Parts: sequence; structure tokens; C-alpha cells
Amino acid sequence: SVNALHRLLGALPTETEAAAVQEDITKRQVPRHEQSPHIQFCLMCGTVPRLETRIRCWLLGRTGHGTLRQVQADVGILRTAIEELRGSAGFAQLLHIFLQVGNLLNQGTPHGDARGFRIRDLRKIMAATAVDSALLPYVVGQVQQRAPSLLDFVNHFTAVPKARAIDLPELQRSVEALEAGLGVLADEIARTAEPDTRDDQFQERLGPFCDVTAQMAASCRTELRRTEKELQALGAYFGEPAAEFDCRTFFGTVWAFAEAVAQARRSLVCSWPSGRTCSETKPSIHISIM
Repeated sequence: SVNALHRLLGALPTETEAAAVQEDITKRQVPRHEQSPHIQFCLMCGTVPRLETRIRCWLLGRTGHGTLRQVQADVGILRTAIEELRGSAGFAQLLHIFLQVGNLLNQGTPHGDARGFRIRDLRKIMAATAVDSALLPYVVGQVQQRAPSLLDFVNHFTAVPKARAIDLPELQRSVEALEAGLGVLADEIARTAEPDTRDDQFQERLGPFCDVTAQMAASCRTELRRTEKELQALGAYFGEPAAEFDCRTFFGTVWAFAEAVAQARRSLVCSWPSGRTCSETKPSIHISIM
């Protein structure tokens, strides 16, 4: 098992320790079967060439496919989240409405004719006020009255909240580390072809794994590169420079905004006095629903 292999790695003697034990046994001329279990274990480890390397290869054989399956699952989540944002007309229209509102509020200032804003600016929108009232709940109330279906985009974001927890560079490092381990495994397998290793079953046990997993890792690496480019293109569309783009921050901000919209929508019923509308309880700002 993986746990047993980890424990074995932790118990392995160093080369210095093994040499010292062997030297002591030779000097004292004590038969091996009369040695303590610890000494016998140390001596036995010395009979297996490159034992630590081989144990690490076995660990890779136990965990490699699981690592790649997790990477593939996370890449799938990211790609679905990209599609959800690209295909959300409601989200895009709501951003346009907030851009209109921002330009109205900033009319007569250098910021009154903005053509767009970054996704990171959504946090400013969530904290913004207009005439001593929270801006986001007011705008959500106006949209709820005029085009409530625009606010349904939140219900279609199923992968976005999951994507905010995925670290793309960490996925890339996982695949790189696995490929490095496969390189070590391939070298070790090649050594089993030497004349004095005919009875070595290492290649028979791990050879097929090495070949199949190398292909899987290469495919994962290709998908990661493709996903990275698509994420950068998505970020650029929403005003995020490629050099500053971080998918966790990006999707985290989008989801925080979506949750704030959903919360504002849920609060409308209980926050408005009976018989009154949102426009009667909040400052009047003209909003054009496109």
C-alpha cells in the first residue's frame, strides 16, 4: 500500500549507516541470523540495488494514475467554468448595466465615459454606494422589476464556484513532477536489461504502467496548455492582463459577485415595505435594459 511504502522509505538506512553496520558485522564475525531484527533489516536493504529509487518508483506506480485523474477532473471543471461565463448572456448584460450606472454616477468626471471595467472591479461594485444606499441591491431591484430573467445566470454557474479552488500552476507542477518520476522509472527499467538482473521482475511489474502513464501525462500536459490559453483569453475579454491573471482570484471574484446578486435578490421581498416597489424605496437612477 501507499502508506506501507512511505513507512518503508522512512525506515531505510542511509548509505553511511548501512556501511557502518556491515563493517561492524565483519569485524565481530557474528552470523546474520544471530543479529537483531533492526540489523538484519539494514543488511537486507543493502542487498537490493538502488532500493530507495525503486521504492519511489513503486510509489509512483500506486499514485500516478490517481494524480492524473485528479488533474483531468480539475481541467474539466475549469473548461466548464469557461463555457459558463462565455455563454452567460445574463451575466454580460448585468455587467453592462453596472457600467451604465457607473458612468451616470461619474458623469462630469474623467471616469464618466468608461467603456468597460475589470472583473476585479466587481468587488468595488459590491462595496459601492449611491446616495447613501448600497448600489448593488438597488440595481438588482431595478433589474428584478424590468427583466428578472437576467438575474437567473447565478443558477447556471455550477462549475464557477468549484473553479475558484483550482490552482492551475499547481496542476502543471503535478504533471511535471509525475513526468520527472516517469523518467527515473524508465531509467530504472532499462537497468533490468543488464546481464546480472535476469531474475529482476521490476520491468515486468512496472513497464506497462510506465508506457501507459507517459501517454496519459503527455495528454494532460497538452490539455493544461490549451486550458491556460483559454483562461488567458477569457481574462483578457474581461479586462484582465495575461501577466496578472490568476484563475482562482478571477473565478473567486465572479462567484462572490454572483452570490451578492443572489443575496440581494432574495432580500428584495423582505426589505421592501408592503405595496411599495424598489424604485420607491431607493434613489432614482435611469437604467437601460438592453
